[in-house]
Amino acid sequence: MRYKELHTTITQLFIRPKTSWNAVIRQPLTFKKFLYRDWMPLAGLLCLVVFGLQLIHYSILQSIGLSIIYFITMVGGFRIVYPITREYLCRKLNYSEQEVLSLIGHSYAIYFIFQSIGQACGDLFIGQVFILFSLLFIRTLYFGISELSNYQSQHQTNILIISALSIIFIPMLIKQLLTIIFGIPAIHV
Repeated sequence: MRYKELHTTITQLFIRPKTSWNAVIRQPLTFKKFLYRDWMPLAGLLCLVVFGLQLIHYSILQSIGLSIIYFITMVGGFRIVYPITREYLCRKLNYSEQEVLSLIGHSYAIYFIFQSIGQACGDLFIGQVFILFSLLFIRTLYFGISELSNYQSQHQTNILIISALSIIFIPMLIKQLLTIIFGIPAIHV
């Protein structure tokens, strides 16, 4: 994994999305390369952080279970979110798969970095702040869509709504299903 480059890219997209997207979208990227080289190691690192923070509130076994759930949610959610948005953006609006992967992959990463830490902190104030910061991925996504788009504003709005709702709700559904399957009380997750 290119930790330094990925860290710089995500930081720039979070801090200055309007000026950063042009360079990010033009980077050569394939789904397998992004998934295995960038996203899975990042998800693994986030799971280690979640595990450490969960130890504050839960037993070691429950912390391990929650970390596994977060990893499956992050990776599985991306594997579902990307094809859904790719179908709409590539087939209907003729974007390239590389542009869609960059748009969804980096926005999803920003969302999950903050969401994971916020969820792991639980009901603490700092956890709620991180969860609110996770919604800033919508701003990053908006500027990315603006950078891609030569379409009228209605298509930009549709792209933003479909992408943002997919990124937020599909992983949430996966996580809730896994908590039910593993028998972890959903009220504590």
